[in-house]
Amino acid sequence: MLFVWVVLVEELLVRRFGGELGLLATGAWEPGWLVALTGGGLAVALFTRGPADTTLHQASSRRCVVSLILWFGARQAMSGQVSWTRVVVSWAVAAFIVLAPLNALERMPRTGLGVRRLLVLPAQLVGNSVFATQVTPEFLLGTGQAMGLLFAAFLFLYAVVGPRVLAGEAWSPAWWVFRFGLYVVALRLGRPAWLRWGA
Repeated sequence: MLFVWVVLVEELLVRRFGGELGLLATGAWEPGWLVALTGGGLAVALFTRGPADTTLHQASSRRCVVSLILWFGARQAMSGQVSWTRVVVSWAVAAFIVLAPLNALERMPRTGLGVRRLLVLPAQLVGNSVFATQVTPEFLLGTGQAMGLLFAAFLFLYAVVGPRVLAGEAWSPAWWVFRFGLYVVALRLGRPAWLRWGA
């Protein structure tokens, strides 16, 4: 029942704010209220201790969403817009800022599971929208099938799974691999036959 309720709420929110989510997913940083809501909720979740943050390793791994910088940076670097050095340095600085407070894990402010899920909900919706916007049949074919699949898996891990893990959900790799596989299969089956098999 809880799963059905969460899915229903998410579906209603996507239907109501689909345009805003799609705009933000393209990298437009608009609308401002959604950027602030998503960023603010993520910031509170990143810098507070949740019920699942039992050890330093557990707490740091649940903040893997920071690695989204590498994905978007890599796309810009491959198109020549920025240098790889800038991408790596930006990621390292962001990771240091986010992970440094975890060294004093016991002294971090705490947030309950319900509060964390509410805080991260906007990031989940934006992450879903980013993934659906970026990973298209053209993307999977245009970058070479193996490389496109690798980039898609990377984005799925950090944009879709990352916020949910940060909120405190149990990590179930097999389930998420299955979901990613279903998405890729759906993309392939949605194309004409001559494109579906890479002919």
